[in-house]
Amino acid sequence: MNDRNKKIAALTALASVVLLLWLLFSPWGLIANHRLKEQLAETSERNQELTAANNRMQQEIERLKSDTTYLAKVAREQYGMLRKNEVVYVTPPPKVKEKH
Repeated sequence: MNDRNKKIAALTALASVVLLLWLLFSPWGLIANHRLKEQLAETSERNQELTAANNRMQQEIERLKSDTTYLAKVAREQYGMLRKNEVVYVTPPPKVKEKH
């Protein structure tokens, strides 16, 4: 091989390495593409979780709108509400005797 062919081979090798590195690490490269696919998968999974939670809440809303017995139960248990003429007696827990 003469010097000219060696220079061409070296430049071709260098250009190939630069191109390969650019394909791997550029903003449009394989590594960036892989990260984006992972983010898309995570986002899709989170979207499914939120959709399921939204559906559960929508069912809860519909039940609260249509089932007055359930509405009264929730009002009592979660918000401490009482019916008319209803009294709640709260007894303190028994005191534990300490041993000396």
